[in-house]
Amino acid sequence: GPSQVNAPSHVPNCLGFINFNTGAGDVPVYSLVDLYACAAAGDQAYFQRAFTGKIVIFGEALDSEDRIRGAKRMEWNEAASARAAPARCKVAADPGRFAAAVNRRSMPGVMVHAAAINTLTKQIALHQTGPAAAFALVATTTILLTAAFLLLPPVTGAAVGLAALVLELAGSVMALQARVVAPGLSLIAWAILAYTLVYVYRFVIEDREKRWVQHAFRHYLAPALVDRLMENPDALKLGGEERWVTVMFTDIAGFTTISEALKETPEKLVELMNRYLTLMSDVIARHDGYVDKFIGDAVMAVWGAPLQVEDAERKAVNAALDCQAALLDFNRDVVADYLPSGRLGTRIGVATGYAIAGNMGSAQRLNYTLTGDMVNLAARLEGANKEYGTAFMVSELTAKALGEDFVLRRLDRLIVKGKTEPIVVFEVLGRRGAVDDAVLARIAAFERGLARHDARDFAAARAIFQKHASADPPSRVYAERCETYLATPPPADWRGEFALKTK
Repeated sequence: GPSQVNAPSHVPNCLGFINFNTGAGDVPVYSLVDLYACAAAGDQAYFQRAFTGKIVIFGEALDSEDRIRGAKRMEWNEAASARAAPARCKVAADPGRFAAAVNRRSMPGVMVHAAAINTLTKQIALHQTGPAAAFALVATTTILLTAAFLLLPPVTGAAVGLAALVLELAGSVMALQARVVAPGLSLIAWAILAYTLVYVYRFVIEDREKRWVQHAFRHYLAPALVDRLMENPDALKLGGEERWVTVMFTDIAGFTTISEALKETPEKLVELMNRYLTLMSDVIARHDGYVDKFIGDAVMAVWGAPLQVEDAERKAVNAALDCQAALLDFNRDVVADYLPSGRLGTRIGVATGYAIAGNMGSAQRLNYTLTGDMVNLAARLEGANKEYGTAFMVSELTAKALGEDFVLRRLDRLIVKGKTEPIVVFEVLGRRGAVDDAVLARIAAFERGLARHDARDFAAARAIFQKHASADPPSRVYAERCETYLATPPPADWRGEFALKTK
């Protein structure tokens, strides 16, 4: 059938891309059978109305031949085109007769010629984006997407990339409405390439650091802390830096005796120690602690390195108390199978302050650890428990950060071995509300005796301490100390301090 487009008033000298704005009804399509019947009937007025001043193309619109998948194929529909056809002259249309056979997303080839003439006569040619503008657009988009992919995890990056592709397609459609052919395929291709290259790079190069962090610390840190280190490896500054930390040392009481008891079965000693150290490490990890090292039967744990930890002092003290509680169950359920005594005891020292944290060692073998006076203090406090018959001792800085949630008593102004200045140390007896009234009464009496001791009233202090010496080891220690001071008074500048002779 013939198609017609408006006749040009002039013909432009150049033409860009064909504008396939030839969907259903864009170019009127007439049936040659109807026109023949119209001419036979002498209806000249119909021809006058339909074709005056128009270009008419004669062509076939067959069902199976010369079908073209045009630029508007998603919109083209033969049945819709039939419904949008101009009014017939004599022969009525029958759109439903061939609808099932010809309902496809293609157009007759003659419509390509109609689109070309339409583009030429109406001066609606599509123009491709210039090379410089296309390069700038593709480069800018690719750079922005690359920056996003470098910052985002793969799944989020994929979502951002998909959103960018949708925006690029939408922008291309909008550009076509303005008769501009945007570099849509280049934009999509470079976005996909950027995503692929960036995440391959991150997996092979950048994420290697995160995998190293995970491998290096997964046996020492709580999983949540390992995840934080993987998200921000820069939080682990290698080479040494000053950090405010809380350090805990634990040690088995009477380990030499235990070793002697198991000297005939060393494999049982190793098995028992491994189970004990696993127990301590699990409790520490639950409280966000970092197991720095094992020293024989001793454990060194840190809060505040390699990552900062909120409420480090409270978490360390809670971990220590939970270690003591877990050890009671461990003695009941496990130790009886290894030792005749059926009991392990542990001493704990906790101190807070500045320390140097970082990789230390030789050029061939490094270890992330801490060093400094505060670390030595924590170790000394653990050992000082032997002097007082206590199990858990903390420094003054640790005690000040605990608030009112724990039951503490000041044990002494202690001069640890290797130091000259006294340090106020405290015993932790438990969480407030979980300590027996009898223990609280002994603590109150101990504090009264300690006040008389510090005031150099050794006779009154001795009398108070002796009342509780049988049930309270620190009271027994102070009763004996007061006996010594009564016989040999301390110097005039003495302020209640005691110099520890051993580590």
